[in-house]
Amino acid sequence: MKEFKNIISPIIVSFITYASFIVFPTIGIDTEGAVLDYRFLVNSWRRLDREGLALLKDILFPTYHQTQNNILAIIALAILAYLFIKMTEFNPWIVSFFLIACPITYFQMYFQMQSFEIILASIITFLLVYVTVDSSSYFMMILLMIGVGFCISVYQSIVDFYIAMSSLMLLMRGANHLKDYCRLILGLIGSLGIYWLLNNVVNSSPKSSYLTIDTFSKHSLFAFTVLFLLLIILAILKIIGKINFQQSITLYVFLSSPFLTLSIIGALKYRALFPTLPVVLAIVGGYLYTKKKVLLKIMVVCSVALFIAINGIYQVAEVRRFQNDQELAQEIIKQIPNENYRVQFIGKYTEGNTVPEIMRVEPAGTSFFGYDKSPDQGRSDNMLKLMHANFITSTMEQNSIADAKYPKVDYFNTTKKVFIDESEKVVIVRFK
Repeated sequence: MKEFKNIISPIIVSFITYASFIVFPTIGIDTEGAVLDYRFLVNSWRRLDREGLALLKDILFPTYHQTQNNILAIIALAILAYLFIKMTEFNPWIVSFFLIACPITYFQMYFQMQSFEIILASIITFLLVYVTVDSSSYFMMILLMIGVGFCISVYQSIVDFYIAMSSLMLLMRGANHLKDYCRLILGLIGSLGIYWLLNNVVNSSPKSSYLTIDTFSKHSLFAFTVLFLLLIILAILKIIGKINFQQSITLYVFLSSPFLTLSIIGALKYRALFPTLPVVLAIVGGYLYTKKKVLLKIMVVCSVALFIAINGIYQVAEVRRFQNDQELAQEIIKQIPNENYRVQFIGKYTEGNTVPEIMRVEPAGTSFFGYDKSPDQGRSDNMLKLMHANFITSTMEQNSIADAKYPKVDYFNTTKKVFIDESEKVVIVRFK
């Protein structure tokens, strides 16, 4: 019965939490690339040093099927949660809700074109670390390096996850020797070497400027603050005798793992908080729930309820956003005379954003017609294309001069009418 509960809990939580991805599927920022030009999107990942992700798509999914990808991601998320439930023997419902319903997890699920592959890479990394931590086999070490290196090339944040998994395994073992730490550090170094080979030898694509290192950015300073606070807390626990020196070091690495590379790189573009932060929160929440103190249990349950509420807000907002964008796109499309007309967007439709500004940390709930920074209007064009519109897109140069060229055109926000420049065959859509 206990094993059945361990299996069924994450399955129920995963499918209920992300049912909207099957019942009300949306197409969000970046995912539209998979719908409109799948091959271009896959090749763009190679420019982001994600050769592993591109290879998985080439081998497993040569064409994009949104519903299939979402179902696989939901199942994979349940498997990942089950692995931690099985390993820790913590309350399966608490671990499942913390890991699966965490808003950070939703932010990853939002990018439907890659969510399954990233969760799959997390599962593979878990299994490789799990079987290697107690092994002295050279074969297992080589397998770990190759496997984890490949997973890092699926998503760079797997580096943080490897650090979290390694420290968690050592914590659960209790007594460890210096060689245990050295073996896992060597595994990480070798994995980074494999990652480099995949993206600089196997992958010959030119590098994108998207991935930047921005040490001492606001994200970097936030990460340093978290690391410092954790250091103080664990130092106090060591001083009062709650944990020994070895435990304090290993526990510090585990708790700080979501923020270690962020403190150095300082850019969320290069590495994200998934999967590491939801996993750390799930382990901490599961551990605290085992304590007999009622106050701790109440705090854990309240945290779960908060995660569920925030996750639900984002999902509802994204469904509304997609519906609004579709309606707006249809209103524009029916006013385009024919495919020989160029569509010129001016301004941004910020009214289409369905998530409050304070919660807009990721694209979820952000309208396609208000996402890009001027003069870029690519997402607005893409939303029309998602609705099967045929038209000529404007260039960046045309976008740059459009506001000055058509200063007196009425706002589409209020009139729901486009302006047509028949002399140049241009359909102008002006937003406030």
